[in-house]
This record gives sequence, C-alpha cells and structure tokens, in this order.
Amino acid sequence: MFHHCRGNKNILELNEFYEEDDQFYLVFDRLKGGSLFEQIQKRGQLTELDARNIIRDIAEALAFLHSKGNY
Repeated sequence: MFHHCRGNKNILELNEFYEEDDQFYLVFDRLKGGSLFEQIQKRGQLTELDARNIIRDIAEALAFLHSKGNY
C-alpha cells in the first residue's frame, strides 16, 4: 500500500524494506516535530486554525487513499 501512496505530502514515504526469516523491517523518513499527540501535549491545546489545518491534511490523505481503491 505504501508503494501506491508515493508522492502524497500527507503520507509517510516508504524508503526501503528488509525481510529476514522471522522479521520484517520498514524504513521511513524521520518526521519533524514528533507525533500529533506529542504536539498536543507540548502545547497543551491546539488553536482552531491548527486543528483545522490538521483535519484538512488528514482528510486530503484519506481522499487520496480512497482514490487508489482496494489493495
């Protein structure tokens, strides 16, 4: 699925993957700023503008995924 999502600014890019007999590794770029939860904890709350922008980005990513169909 990550292969089909390349080029979308709101979805992590899969750089590489490795397989061993009993392990599977996925390598992604490191995200700046940490997780959304960490950002909310650090700030204490989000402004309405920040929340709107985050929801917009998530909605755009979901619309992109839905446009790809079922895999």
